[in-house]
Amino acid sequence: MTKLTVAVVASLTALASLSPERAVAVQTTEAMLVAAARAGETPLIASLLAGGADPNAPDESGDLPLVLAAEQGHTAVVARLLDAGASIEGTDDHGRTALIAASGAGHLLTTRALLDRGASPHARMQSGWTALMASALGGHASVVKMLLEAGVDPNGRDKDGWTALHAAADSGHGRVAELLLNAGADPSVHGPSGSTALIAAAWSGRTEVVRLLLHHGADARAVDSAGGSALVYAAIDGYLETMAILLHAVGPEHQQANEALLLASLDGLTPVVSGLLTGGVDANFQHDRGLTPLMAAAATGNHDVVRALLAAGADPLIQDTDGLVASHYAREAAFEDIARLLEVAERHWSREQERARRS
Repeated sequence: MTKLTVAVVASLTALASLSPERAVAVQTTEAMLVAAARAGETPLIASLLAGGADPNAPDESGDLPLVLAAEQGHTAVVARLLDAGASIEGTDDHGRTALIAASGAGHLLTTRALLDRGASPHARMQSGWTALMASALGGHASVVKMLLEAGVDPNGRDKDGWTALHAAADSGHGRVAELLLNAGADPSVHGPSGSTALIAAAWSGRTEVVRLLLHHGADARAVDSAGGSALVYAAIDGYLETMAILLHAVGPEHQQANEALLLASLDGLTPVVSGLLTGGVDANFQHDRGLTPLMAAAATGNHDVVRALLAAGADPLIQDTDGLVASHYAREAAFEDIARLLEVAERHWSREQERARRS
């Protein structure tokens, strides 16, 4: 038997002793090395390397031993593979280096070891994704801090324009977002589809991150490429606390606040409508063609929203550009109960207007 054959036999014997969850069907020395690296089996790795296994050879799936060992936080295995000649900047089929894999999984000691061995903290996947972005997405504050101290640009972007701050905001990792902002991350950067970190935080209902970003000067009125704002996204997704914070920052008189009320009225989001009205949004503003929130709620049959708007002072006598009032919208949509409710409100408003004229 050759030395390599002996190593293969020993490797197969060792793999057979692994638990079912860790056992991997392997047919080549390279595949065995990858499996052993994933499992953190240092003696098996030593045997395979001694038998001539290539530490830089991927398995049939494109996985690399070093990248998988780093992803699992097997720091001793990482060191053994590097000592055997594994390329510290080698990438798997996803374009990940060992550092990106370790950082994304939050393995602080492995990340430190790789940096100490010369791994580039600036390496990028084909998508432009970096170790900093991966660790920010995962909420691994200690790793993020380490990478920032290693000189990584907090404003680096991937090919879609996504930054580490976007990743932290979208995932709700306030401590990571704070580290990035203190390191100079720009909250005004527009990323995928034109979204800012604030918009990303708002559409996910990340209230504390929204507070943090506003404190650091994020533009509450910024819009994405579709014209959507943080306030509108928070409102239509029903994140009431986030919405209230943003409404205060935007101002209840702003068009974004009006848009949020109109959309919430259309969708029948009674708690959102009530929150916006309580926050000072005008119940009688008119959108394109004179459409009011009351008309929108009437046309879509949102009885509770109609009542909430009327209670907040919505005027049922307001006409759109065609001279139609809210009760007409309800009757056209066959919501007779709402039409009757609005007609009662119309008579009340007419009496009040007449009384005001006489006085």
